[in-house]
This record gives sequence, structure tokens and C-alpha cells, in this order.
Amino acid sequence: MLAIGLFGATLAQAGTLTFTDTTVGGPTWNRPLTTTTLSAVGTNVSYDVNRIRVDQTGNYTFFSQSLVPAGWDNYLVLYANGFSAASPLANLIVLNDDFTTGSFGQAGFTIALSAGIDYFLVETGFGNADAGSYSTVITGLNGGTAALANVTDVPEPATMLLLGLGMAGLMAARRRT
Repeated sequence: MLAIGLFGATLAQAGTLTFTDTTVGGPTWNRPLTTTTLSAVGTNVSYDVNRIRVDQTGNYTFFSQSLVPAGWDNYLVLYANGFSAASPLANLIVLNDDFTTGSFGQAGFTIALSAGIDYFLVETGFGNADAGSYSTVITGLNGGTAALANVTDVPEPATMLLLGLGMAGLMAARRRT
């Protein structure tokens, strides 16, 4: 299982948070089609993940625009309390392909978020060949601010436990010598 976590990330705060990044060269997954089914078209599509926190409970609008190559068909997926590419339906709360009908290259939604929750915003493509750079804007409609922290892939919890046990064993063996 692929888990996502933080290592030394810094938070940036703003009433309207804007950031750019790319899905090119990122890991791949079988993206969701709905909150209960996986896509038959986006079965091996690149993605990029950012952790989002809000300081106030309220409505937030997420809007993403594909940049280069122009018009690549982007897709936004939002998770609460964790994200795993190996379990793309777990913790999923909302997703969107076209912000408005037929708006290829634009994805977004408005949703109520709670303060103190870690949200994971996944930018991906509609189909396996859809990848590129993007710009995302998050706006707090009730005066709330969003904070962004980059996320990186980390080993799953079981792997971390085994690593910790191995390190403890090495420490114990070293003390005996």
C-alpha cells in the first residue's frame, strides 16, 4: 500500500491560496470515476498530491486549470484524513473532471471543510495520456484561509514498524558488544 505523509514541509497561508505544479513524471494510479467506482479509462494515470488544511470550518472552492500542454484534461480528487493510491476509494469525499460541462482542462468544486482535518488534494488526468502542469486556486468563502504543505511518498505503517524494530534490534546488539 502506498501511503502519503509529510517530511519537513512548510505551510504557507493566504485567504486565497494559489499554487502550480505538474503531474508529469509523477506516480501513477487507477483514479476514481465516482466515489464508489474506479475508472476504466484512467487506469494508469500520473498524479500529484498536496496536503491542505483550513483554519476555519466552512465552504471552500477549489479550481484547477491545466497549463502545459494546453488543454490536457485534468481531474481533481479530494480526500479527508489520508490518501493511498493503492486504495483510491478510501477517504474520498469529492471529485470533478470538468468544472462546468464541457470545460476540458478545468476541474473544481465547492465543498464544506472542517478545521483541524488533513485533506489531500490529488491532481490527475482523465485518461492515461493526460498529464501536464496545472495551477490550482483554493478560496475560503466564509473568510477562512487554507494552508498548503507538499507531500511525499513514505513507506506504509507496517514497513515503518519493521524498520523501527530492526533499528531497536541493532541498538540492543550494539550495546551488548
